[in-house]
Amino acid sequence: MTNQKDSEENFEISDYLIMLKKNWLLAGIVFIVILGAVIIYTLTSPRIYQARSMVMITTQDQTSYLLGQPAARVDIQTQKQIILSRSVMSSVYSQVNDVFQVYAEPIKDSNVIQITVESPNAFTAMSVANKIADSYVSYTLQTKKQDAVAVKSFIDEQITSYKAEMDDINIQILGFKSKSKVRNLTMDETFSYESLQQTLVAKEKLYNELLLKSEEVGISAQERSGNIKIIETASVPSYPVKPRVLLNILLGIIVGFIGSMGVVFLKHNVRKTFMGAKDVEDEMGPLVMGVLPKLKQSNYDEPETKKGFNLIFDYKPTSAFGEGIHALGNNISLYLKDKNIKFITITSPEDGDGKSTIAANLAIELARDGKKVLLVDSNLRNPRLNKWFLVKKSDLGLSDVINGETQINDAIQKTPYKHLYFLPAGASEFSRELFTPSKIQALFAKLKNSNADVIIFDAPSLKYAESTVIATNSQGVLMVIAPHKTNKEAAIKNKQMLDKVKANVIGVVVNHFR
Repeated sequence: MTNQKDSEENFEISDYLIMLKKNWLLAGIVFIVILGAVIIYTLTSPRIYQARSMVMITTQDQTSYLLGQPAARVDIQTQKQIILSRSVMSSVYSQVNDVFQVYAEPIKDSNVIQITVESPNAFTAMSVANKIADSYVSYTLQTKKQDAVAVKSFIDEQITSYKAEMDDINIQILGFKSKSKVRNLTMDETFSYESLQQTLVAKEKLYNELLLKSEEVGISAQERSGNIKIIETASVPSYPVKPRVLLNILLGIIVGFIGSMGVVFLKHNVRKTFMGAKDVEDEMGPLVMGVLPKLKQSNYDEPETKKGFNLIFDYKPTSAFGEGIHALGNNISLYLKDKNIKFITITSPEDGDGKSTIAANLAIELARDGKKVLLVDSNLRNPRLNKWFLVKKSDLGLSDVINGETQINDAIQKTPYKHLYFLPAGASEFSRELFTPSKIQALFAKLKNSNADVIIFDAPSLKYAESTVIATNSQGVLMVIAPHKTNKEAAIKNKQMLDKVKANVIGVVVNHFR
């Protein structure tokens, strides 16, 4: 049974290959459509050019450095948003009428921001990237100047106010000095005089600091270079960055392949046929007793003996098909021995599933194993075994035995294979009256007394009533299922029907060879 499991796994892979082979046209069409759509999209998409400029934000400008002011912390994300703000971009929009897209991204672990512009026009991409950098520098410098002017205006107002207060204090101090020349000042006048002098000193100190600050702010307001430096200007891009032709085609090939495979698998999933051994087990239970491979024509060329090419096990027992029959024969032999079964009916849900090929080759395998085997062609509608075993159509057989025109032993023929005997279909034409339950029961009663170890019936497909009658009287039924052909619903209903009439379905043969 181990060999059978190994072969089932191998055949599952071949099942997929067979499925793809059977649907190569559909897969090819889907692949071409997807790849063609990608190519058309790629070729018709506008060419996009990319240009970039780079700016650096320093922690100190020239003025703050000269004045000894401490360095300020740079929030790079805030600067990125400033670049993309309308305050910076409005002047660029007013100068450029072309279409473009702007990106601003900080360079990791630095104070540098890369300004990237994409546009269908290469010169527009370059121009806009440079204009944004210039606008950003101008905006920050102008903003700083405006802030400096506002601060200087406030300081100058404070200077004027302090100057007036100091002048008033000086007048009061002069008044006390004049009095002191005429007479001695009273204690209260002395206290007021000293208090005014102290206030004047404090005011003069603040006044001088304001004057210094005013000068510093004035210098800042006149500064022509801020803390923003353009470290790289954009140049005219020589080739477009979009669409990426090679990448798109590669992705088209990948997507086309995946899409074509998906359509094929989807088609298979909605199909009503079996795919392989695993699919059969999933639908019908663990009944698989054998798996037979699909062979190339060279594997079953008709031999010089002029026997039917379907008797593959006769002349190529070591082929993949022969190994499959051998494994099936081993499983059947074990089952027959364990259950003491003599009669086996081989049938299928539909015509053309390969049951006659399996019946004939299985009979040869069991005979070579030393068992006396009687192979019965009970498919009177289409007696294919007659041709394979070189039997004339006029030879007496099963139909004549049932009609009482001959005895079983007179109709049974020897075959070229030791221990294998053959009961052909017979000279009489098919008639439903031949397969009444009573006549078939009588037939089985006669065959039961034969000295054959195994009697194999090659029955019609289960869509014909006589197959059910034969299966019911048999001790075991083998169903043949052909992947990619046998209808799932028909197979399942036939299995249920056989169970209902108490036919003993002992297993399923998954047959890729038809």
